[in-house]
Amino acid sequence: MEGESSTCTYDQLESIILNGSSGPCSLPLEYLRRITNNFSDERLLGEGAFGKVYK
Repeated sequence: MEGESSTCTYDQLESIILNGSSGPCSLPLEYLRRITNNFSDERLLGEGAFGKVYK
């Protein structure tokens, strides 16, 4: 159903990135902390109306 999201596993996320398929999914907070170095300013790309963007 449109507008729904699901939790992505690492393998699913990798597939989305490599294959260009897109679909909303939520990522566990601990995973986001790990890949952004705990939301470090060193990983910050910018900030907009919807919040900060990290690499």
